[in-house]
Amino acid sequence: MGKMQYNLGRLRSKTHAQQNIVYYRRGYDEVSINLTNRCPNACSFCIRDRSFGWGFSNLYLDREPSLEEIEDAITGATEKRPEVQVKKFKICGYGEPMLRVDILPGLVSFLRETYPISLIQLATTGWSVYHIKKGVENFTDVAKNGLDLVYLGMHATNFQDYLRRINPSIDAQVAFDQVIEFIKLAKSLDLKVTCAFVNLGNLNLEEIKEFVQEIGCEYDIRRFENESSCESWRNNLL
Repeated sequence: MGKMQYNLGRLRSKTHAQQNIVYYRRGYDEVSINLTNRCPNACSFCIRDRSFGWGFSNLYLDREPSLEEIEDAITGATEKRPEVQVKKFKICGYGEPMLRVDILPGLVSFLRETYPISLIQLATTGWSVYHIKKGVENFTDVAKNGLDLVYLGMHATNFQDYLRRINPSIDAQVAFDQVIEFIKLAKSLDLKVTCAFVNLGNLNLEEIKEFVQEIGCEYDIRRFENESSCESWRNNLL
């Protein structure tokens, strides 16, 4: 199976890390939460190879924040804009948030209790949960504590494409199979699952529709995020 390894992105050595835990991409009513820079994948389209932080901030952390630090950062950010009703909290980070699954139950519980009407979304590739001590157990608690949606970076409908696009740090067939198992797990916990596919110009939409129908999920086609798209997001928030 191979040992899970961590990728920090090609630009990590070219910047001074900062501690930006909360960031915004599409407006102040959507709060993104930066938990880690570690990732067990090396995606061919990874934004971290092109930008330090979506074009408007540096999302490289000097260390992984504690749960208390994350909660304080979220509270501080939302209190700065009391007139804004947060519609969605996106647990994502500039890495794979599932690698912090030990703190996710507490984080989701805090968000649900403090911002009861906000949607809570976890962005993940999912398979790494099976390689983390008590990963499945902790993820089950995440669901029970109020997670609404799993936004799953699928990006392929077979393991050959998964290897080429996602390049997981373990065997691609194993990782691909474990993503499917993770989707089944999430659905068994009554979570909504949306499979994301980045548009690199060669998508087979019918194949994607057939794939997600078979596993009982929705799908989302994402545009390829390059420097120009990062710049447009930055301008929208200025």
